[in-house]
Amino acid sequence: MGTWRVTSDLLAKARFTVSPKAEAVAALEALVRPSDPAERAFRAAHRVAFEAMLDERPVRRDLVSHSFRPRRGSQSGWVADFLTSPPPAPDAAFEAELADLAATPAGKLRADLRETTGGPLPRSLETGDVTREAVFVLEWIWTHAVATDWPRRERLLRADIARPGWPGQMLVSFSGRTATALPDDDAELWLTLATSVASPQGDPLSEEDREFARAMEWAEDEDLKFGQDLDEPGADSEPDELSAAIAAVCALDHFDWLAVMSALVTGGPGTPASAADLARYVRDFDPDEVIGLKVAVADDAAREAEGDADFDAPGLDGSDFDDYEDEFDELSIEGLFLHVTAMWSVLGAIDEDDRLTPLGWWGLPEAMRRAWTE
Repeated sequence: MGTWRVTSDLLAKARFTVSPKAEAVAALEALVRPSDPAERAFRAAHRVAFEAMLDERPVRRDLVSHSFRPRRGSQSGWVADFLTSPPPAPDAAFEAELADLAATPAGKLRADLRETTGGPLPRSLETGDVTREAVFVLEWIWTHAVATDWPRRERLLRADIARPGWPGQMLVSFSGRTATALPDDDAELWLTLATSVASPQGDPLSEEDREFARAMEWAEDEDLKFGQDLDEPGADSEPDELSAAIAAVCALDHFDWLAVMSALVTGGPGTPASAADLARYVRDFDPDEVIGLKVAVADDAAREAEGDADFDAPGLDGSDFDDYEDEFDELSIEGLFLHVTAMWSVLGAIDEDDRLTPLGWWGLPEAMRRAWTE
């Protein structure tokens, strides 16, 4: 099993999908280097036909043997990049993924093989049509070893993706309710969760939430075990992922949200809404340009003369904007909004390209109104 360490910003931008090609590659690796009883049984069932296919053209055997690097001591294992490229589109069919591989230049594929093996390639791979052979091998694996079992595999993969997890768990926790206590009405459920993104409610850090957050934590401390109390000796002193997310969202103030909502409502569906986009809206926001909004700042007589703030959000006044007289840290604001966009994506308020959806255009302003008035 591989262990992947990813940053929270990368996780926020990640999307899960199902890849038939990835299953074919996993089947190929099981035929080459089985690692457990199930894979050894799989290899036994297909070994004779697989070896015969490789024997037809020696370049195929060389290609397969140079596509995987086993782990040796401190050297990590590796799978050639051309075998692990992401699908060209969400839920792409195997044929589309194969066409994507077929479009890979032979030079690029050879470079992947050299990186994997860490040395020169045999003559067969330097002179042969490696791209065509790679396509043939994967298509053979799919046809002879995976396709008939694909419906079952796909069903299991999609069930895994649909299981409650991060950031869906974070979204429910922000609401201050358990999943069973959420509203039954679809619209009210959506608005309740969307409102909690801007205004976390209650105490979400139940013991169950803490267990989950610790399991998801990207701690550098290898000794931190699942369920270990962060106050115990040897535990990481950094806050868990859920606490960090709550702290980040709570650090956003009225000015930030007003800037973002103003840009999204004005732009409508399709408006860019990544964390970087939201930070840019905050950077460029001028509250005086919002219809009906004038900010009074006590120490600035000229601005005070223009009138008081005329915005019907309790607690919103000129003091909310004072901090922005200092130097603006766009990267820090982007980091705070990463948790927001992760939850908006779960809600369908933004799409896979981080653009505002019609649902988000309808619901986010109402959710913000509730966050500021309830």
